[in-house]
Amino acid sequence: MHNIKNKKAVNWLLKSNKFLPTFLRWMLSGQIASLVDLAMGVALFSLVGLDSSVATAIGAFMGGVVNCVVNYFFTFTDDNSKLRSVAFKYAAVWVGSLLLNTFGTTWLFGLLGSMSVLDGFGITRDGFYAIARVVASILVSWFWNFPLQRYFVYRDLEIKERIHNHRNK
Repeated sequence: MHNIKNKKAVNWLLKSNKFLPTFLRWMLSGQIASLVDLAMGVALFSLVGLDSSVATAIGAFMGGVVNCVVNYFFTFTDDNSKLRSVAFKYAAVWVGSLLLNTFGTTWLFGLLGSMSVLDGFGITRDGFYAIARVVASILVSWFWNFPLQRYFVYRDLEIKERIHNHRNK
């Protein structure tokens, strides 16, 4: 009986398209991608000797590729989307994510730095940046990346057919 419950739980976690198991798989995919991003960036900087910005950019790109592929085969498993279509939509969402993270971090950093209420906590400029970066990253991830990946990127929306049918009306 206990084995049957475990199998059901594992099956639910790995195959269900309900919100929670999909979100948990998506979070795991993000962690895998982040490890690839970090490892690649550190290796290219420390072992290969690339400039920090180049190493970071390549690491981020490789992490994004890994994230896209892992999500395609593991996280969002029930659709008939073509990988080429997914890659194009993923790249568009990724650019939006980059912009939202950049401007969100900048805005939050400025906001935190201007709040005199926080002066008594001894938070340094670096601390304000770290807080702004983490908060912006979580908000963009949960409210931009996940919904768009779940409902747009990994869905076969038949966009070409819809455009074609709309033009012929």
